[in-house]
Amino acid sequence: MADVAAGQLDGLGTEAVTAREVAEREGRSAAELADECAEVRKAAAGLLPVFDDAAWSAAAPGGFEGTLGDGVEALWFDTWMHNNDIRSAIGAPSVEGPSMAGGISHVCFELRKRGQSDEIVGDPFTWLLVATGRAEPSVIGEGAPFDIYAS
Repeated sequence: MADVAAGQLDGLGTEAVTAREVAEREGRSAAELADECAEVRKAAAGLLPVFDDAAWSAAAPGGFEGTLGDGVEALWFDTWMHNNDIRSAIGAPSVEGPSMAGGISHVCFELRKRGQSDEIVGDPFTWLLVATGRAEPSVIGEGAPFDIYAS
């Protein structure tokens, strides 16, 4: 989100950009990272009212394959899912909540782009974990979704 708020959109989500984002934050304290998150959240929230219906339906910038609305949803998903990744890493429980709807919608968008089934099988949160490579397909049995990050 820091890159989005700064207008750095090219290559978002690629390994190279992700590596740069990680390197830029290496050595920062948890408090410094939390402060950055708070600042970026304010900046990103300030961008949303700028877009009208035509902008939401227009092509997303930065090479993202979809509309601006699809791109914002991808960012919403990414932020929510990484929050759960961090929670998992520190032994905290996952937070499913209302933001999970954006995650499901984004993963379904990605699966449809690949010509894959977007049918949700079993528990929706577990389905998201499987569809993003965070859990083995066997945990939901037949009808497991394709991993949206597999090439």
